[in-house]
Amino acid sequence: PANAGVYSFAETAEHATGPLWLQLYGYGDEITEHLVTMAMDAGCGAICLTIDIPISGTTDRRLSRSTLLVQELLARGNLRDRPDLLEKLPADRKMNTLTWSRLAWLKSLTGLPLVLKGIRTVDDALRAVDHGVDGIIVSTHGGRYFDGSPGAIEVLPDIAGAVGDQIEVYMDSGVRRGTDVLKALALGAR
Repeated sequence: PANAGVYSFAETAEHATGPLWLQLYGYGDEITEHLVTMAMDAGCGAICLTIDIPISGTTDRRLSRSTLLVQELLARGNLRDRPDLLEKLPADRKMNTLTWSRLAWLKSLTGLPLVLKGIRTVDDALRAVDHGVDGIIVSTHGGRYFDGSPGAIEVLPDIAGAVGDQIEVYMDSGVRRGTDVLKALALGAR
C-alpha cells in the first residue's frame, strides 16, 4: 500500500491477497516513523522508499493541487488517528526528506527489508549497496516524471550487472505484457 491512500494500512491488509510492501515518501521523521510503525503492525513485509521524486508531480489538473490531495488522503487513511501530524506536511510539496546518510536511521525503525525505488544509474545502485539496502527498483515511474530519459529496461542490464547478487534488483515502468516481464528477467531483474 502507498502511504497516502483513502484506506489505512490495516484496512488494506484485511482485503489483500498477496504480500504487502509500504511505498513510502519521506515526509519528515515523525510522520515517517508513524507510517512505518502502522505498516509493520498491518503486516507489511518490506519498506519501499521512493527516492527520485523530490517534489510531487503535477501530471493532470486533479493532481495540480497535490499537496492538498496528499493531506486529504492521509487525513482519511493513515493519519486519521494523528491529525497533529498533518500540520507537519511540507507546504512546498517537497516529498523526500530522507538522504543517503539517513537510510541507516530508516532501517533502524524496523527489521523489514528496505528497497529503494527510482534507481536509474549504476552509481546510485552501487551507493544503495554501500548503504545496506536490501533491494532496488529500477524505475522511471512510467515516464510521468522523467519524460525523455532512458527507459527502465534500457538501464536495467548495466545496473543489474554492476550489483550482481549483492541485492535484489526489480524493475517497473513500461511493463505492459508478459513478454516485457520475460525481457526484464533476461536483462537481470529478479
